[in-house]
Amino acid sequence: ARLRRGSRWPTVGAEMQLAETARSNREPLLPVQRSVWSDGQWACLVTVSVASSVQCGFGLGSFNNLDVLVPAGLAEEQLWLTRRQWALIVSGFGLGGFAGALVGTQLLRSRFKAALLLSSVLVFASSTVVMLCNRWDQLMLGRVLLGVSAGISTSVFPLYYAAVTPPGVRAAMGASHRLGLVAGIVASQALTTPSLSPLATLTLWRYVLLVPMGCAVVGLGVLPGCPEDPRAVRASRGSAAALELLAQLYGVQDAAAHLDAMRAEDPEADGTGSLTVLELLASKRLRPKLGPALVAALSIQLSGVDVVLYYSSLVLRHVGLAEPQLISTCLGAAHAAATAVGMLLSPRLPRRPLLLGSWAALACCLAGLAVSVWVCYRIQQGLTDLEEVPQSADPWPKVAVAALAGVVLAGAVGPGAIGWSIVAERMPMHSKDAAMALAVLLCWAANGAVAFAFPLLRHAMGPWVFAGMGAACLAFAAFTHNCVPERDKGRPAW
Repeated sequence: ARLRRGSRWPTVGAEMQLAETARSNREPLLPVQRSVWSDGQWACLVTVSVASSVQCGFGLGSFNNLDVLVPAGLAEEQLWLTRRQWALIVSGFGLGGFAGALVGTQLLRSRFKAALLLSSVLVFASSTVVMLCNRWDQLMLGRVLLGVSAGISTSVFPLYYAAVTPPGVRAAMGASHRLGLVAGIVASQALTTPSLSPLATLTLWRYVLLVPMGCAVVGLGVLPGCPEDPRAVRASRGSAAALELLAQLYGVQDAAAHLDAMRAEDPEADGTGSLTVLELLASKRLRPKLGPALVAALSIQLSGVDVVLYYSSLVLRHVGLAEPQLISTCLGAAHAAATAVGMLLSPRLPRRPLLLGSWAALACCLAGLAVSVWVCYRIQQGLTDLEEVPQSADPWPKVAVAALAGVVLAGAVGPGAIGWSIVAERMPMHSKDAAMALAVLLCWAANGAVAFAFPLLRHAMGPWVFAGMGAACLAFAAFTHNCVPERDKGRPAW
């Protein structure tokens, strides 16, 4: 009755005592003993998760197949793109993601609905800019805005899902987010493939950006049906209202314990709550755990998968294949399938052997890619017109395709499926949020750096840039062997 009236509870101890009394007497504080999630709330939550992740995947994959259409369209207006300008356009998504993650981790951590509104506004602004632009800097601005939206969603939404969903279904929410991400990548590549989509033309390619706008509309439409964030409710309306909401989300018997944990994580409570990012970096005691965890998260971005997502069409075109966009779309579909397989295998297989095998496979595939691309370049040296490379029975272009497929498969099954779980497992509870926030920031920065540097390094080093990436994979394998422990027995993978 006191809970229904919204009266304030005197202390956390009193809440725990009342909950314990209810357990011992088997008398509920409220008529329902379990969470009272409705099917509509679950549908709204999953819809928001998938829609936001599809937007992010669209930003990752949309410009891979546009490396000919966009420069050709600008050339018709007497504007010619340089290699550095194209690298800036592609990397704008990662740079914007870093800025969005910074905003999300510092200002919007417990403001899910405000974050979703801001993210949707940025998606509309990004799509509008790209659809109306006629200069390369405007294209880059549109990419940056879409990246800011994605950075906000990747830094705020996982914390919200963890706050409102029962522990038994959090893995399912994470799965829906990852599957939505790879689905967005495949959809963006399919819609920009000339042989698959009528939009992949000089005049219509901009309308592909209607897809993330549609996802933003869907997310805003179901926003009222999503439950409120208990952290925001506690900050605005007090502990009694937060406790009532927690009783709906987790069940009455567990509500007080969750409120107690929420108060313990409050950095303003008594100075012993969750650490900030700066406090985490300054902590000498946590550095031995933080360093390996961050390297494990960064390895996802530096494994070579990002290069395939951003530039596979460019690489395949230069080895002489006739339909590089279609092959890139098939590689995206293979990446999606490997992501699903990795999600199934990673909780069931030992972590270290899976990671070591994945790094070894990545190194071999990247070495094979370097050799195959080098041989293709040597074959093309005798041609007078390198823009129209004839097809032949030479197997080396097919070897390059197989090597790229191996990169996406090994990356998705190994570091892509396990890297983030290492951060969550290694760090203590009071530092976990700060560690995840720092990992998100570093990954977005690495994503932008890889997208910008690859075209320039490829021009300077030729195919041997892939050999350098393979050497980096061997370094990550040595790091995994020496620094990454096997997961504790009984500890979940997610």
